[in-house]
Amino acid sequence: MLLTYTSKLQHLTLRVDYVESGKLSYTELEFQLLRTEIRDLERLVEVLRLDINTTFVYSISAELTNISTVVDSLEKHDKNNVLLMRREVEALKKKLKDCHENRFNGSDTFHLLPGSCNHGGLKDVSKPFMVARNWRGSKYKLGVWGKDSNPKPGRENLYWVGTDNLNYFSTLRLYSSYQKVRTDRAPLAQISLPIYLASLNAVVLNNKLYFQQYNTQKLAMYNLTSKSYITTAQLPHAVHNNKFSYTGNAYSDIDLAVDENGLWAIYSTEQSMGRIVLSLLNNQTLAVMNTWNVPFYKPTATQGFMVCGVLYLTRPITMHDEEIFFAFNTRTNSSNYMNIVLEKKMEGMRSLDYNPADHKLYMYNDGYLITYDLTFQM
Repeated sequence: MLLTYTSKLQHLTLRVDYVESGKLSYTELEFQLLRTEIRDLERLVEVLRLDINTTFVYSISAELTNISTVVDSLEKHDKNNVLLMRREVEALKKKLKDCHENRFNGSDTFHLLPGSCNHGGLKDVSKPFMVARNWRGSKYKLGVWGKDSNPKPGRENLYWVGTDNLNYFSTLRLYSSYQKVRTDRAPLAQISLPIYLASLNAVVLNNKLYFQQYNTQKLAMYNLTSKSYITTAQLPHAVHNNKFSYTGNAYSDIDLAVDENGLWAIYSTEQSMGRIVLSLLNNQTLAVMNTWNVPFYKPTATQGFMVCGVLYLTRPITMHDEEIFFAFNTRTNSSNYMNIVLEKKMEGMRSLDYNPADHKLYMYNDGYLITYDLTFQM
């Protein structure tokens, strides 16, 4: 069954290669046939449920949805969209190959149910996938984006993008689907907040935007439907005003993150002298529920993100490569060094966030929206 599935994908890739090489003109591309082939693959996914574990099928189904959106975007007939589709198909073929190999050696290292922590920690990160340029254009190199980590019914595919040329912003766009993010068509809403968000380190959880107010210790929670503030709270002893920011990202004194355990704050205090303080927050009141002292100096890292109660930090190694190099486990109160390369399309990594619902990393990369798939140890 996997060989049949891979053969179908190879045929789809060949059609894209013909377009890219000029053997077919864009007007000769049979969009309906491409969609028919994708529907055939979707039917194969249903059959695979009898042969492959359901977590794998869940991932493949999501990838097919992505490919389908790219086919829709080909109506603009530009080469970039064709290349984008080709990259998606190639990535999906690799997943099938890996799964086929792992079936025979008894391992399954990369597909988990949404929200699951049934793994042994981060093992690897995929190549970067460029989703789109931000809605304001390539000149807007600073920003943050992502997908709601715990969406409300009816908003299961809520995406959001905030961008500016400054180290703070007050305007963001909401999108009701992945496809609309990619094409910037019919945004669900454009919201202008009455105050500035600091340093582009914000997250969305359960239809609420969580962020640090610019140049303060204050955290805020904002309802994206009613467009109103729910609550604000001081983060005790947290420094602000660019005192212990990530390297290369000014005013990132307080970094908010979401994982399977909830809402986190990554920051420093005067008492910690720049070493990281990590706090788990109540996502209703913003009160601190638990705190850990991490033995690492925050300004030497470029970004941090949480996965299943583990803090991961990054640092630059080349203009186009970061390294996930440090992990702190809140369950064992222990840390270790590691070496996972995180490739970038552009030099500046302005924000990096993990989403527990789809096990992806979301990066804002000098104006471009990037995602990564994560592989976990079993």
